[in-house]
Amino acid sequence: MPDYSGGRILPRRAVVAIEKDGVPMVLRFGLAVRPLEADITMFVAQHTSVRVPEIYGVFEDTSSGVSVHYIIEERLPGVALEDLLPTMDAATLNVISSELRGVVDGLVTLNTFRHDLGPFRGPWANHYFDFLLEKFPCGMEGARSTKTFIEYFLKAYYAYSSDQALANARIEHSLTHFDLSRPPLFTHGDLLPSNIIVHNGHITGIVDWEEAGWYPYFWNSFVVQKSIQQLPHNVRAQWAEIVGDLREEFRRESMEFLRIWNSVSSMLLCESVDKT
Repeated sequence: MPDYSGGRILPRRAVVAIEKDGVPMVLRFGLAVRPLEADITMFVAQHTSVRVPEIYGVFEDTSSGVSVHYIIEERLPGVALEDLLPTMDAATLNVISSELRGVVDGLVTLNTFRHDLGPFRGPWANHYFDFLLEKFPCGMEGARSTKTFIEYFLKAYYAYSSDQALANARIEHSLTHFDLSRPPLFTHGDLLPSNIIVHNGHITGIVDWEEAGWYPYFWNSFVVQKSIQQLPHNVRAQWAEIVGDLREEFRRESMEFLRIWNSVSSMLLCESVDKT
């Protein structure tokens, strides 16, 4: 919801194409934009060959009475993949699929920068968690292993169960779907067609890194499985073609976690509707 501080509408997130001295740039700003996003982008640029925008500057504006951060970054050549999917032919889809696999594999080198799960900095606070945090806080040390990460969502779902013994048994059963011994995976966190920039049939870069971090090993599969269900019908088949190998890589785990995530989000949605 926009903030009307100082008589101006302040968006949570906005992206605007700008130009300075003939140099095309992108300005990201809003109440939900954080300098952390720029830090992650620079971290990925420094330690991998994955193409990301160069960060030109970060600043904060408090003149409206609230803090609004601005990130100025390179405008990569091309447009978002989501705008091109409806007209892409099979050969181009295959090229994009191969290049996207290269992006995912390129990020694997960052897995060893830490041994536990977590965002780039601070506690979990992205959109996979934020709808739960008010009722189910997740502190600095929360959800830092694959087991405790999955348990966080399961315990939220079963929090109001009248039979906690049965709830605990169901939580334990659900955990059997996952390999709890696997190490964390560094990933973009939200690898959607809107965040993949394409020009002349090739990926020119990945943008919007605020969700990046060290997630459970099946996270890429979960994100693409979830995205296929949410994209418009006219592009689902094309996106599914591009991410086919990522979707299938840990399909069992991703489908189980998607069931968990959908269940707890639906539960809270029903609660909020009941209160209105």
